[in-house]
Amino acid sequence: MNIAMKITYDINKLKKKLIEKAKKKGLYENFGQREVGELMEKYDLHYNPDADQRVFNLLIKFGQWCKNFNDNDLRGL
Repeated sequence: MNIAMKITYDINKLKKKLIEKAKKKGLYENFGQREVGELMEKYDLHYNPDADQRVFNLLIKFGQWCKNFNDNDLRGL
């Protein structure tokens, strides 16, 4: 499995976890940002100029998803 597939798998798993957490406890400031940081560390993407741009973009999109996730999104689930 290549790194992009691994990160996609991890992101999907974290999204499910975050959604369940939000259903139980509600949304909070900086929702999901800890998880984004953990993925960046796991895949050594902090300040790594040689990082695969596709992989970095997956994490950016996940971060945007976390920032934009709101109560309306929860109602649809």
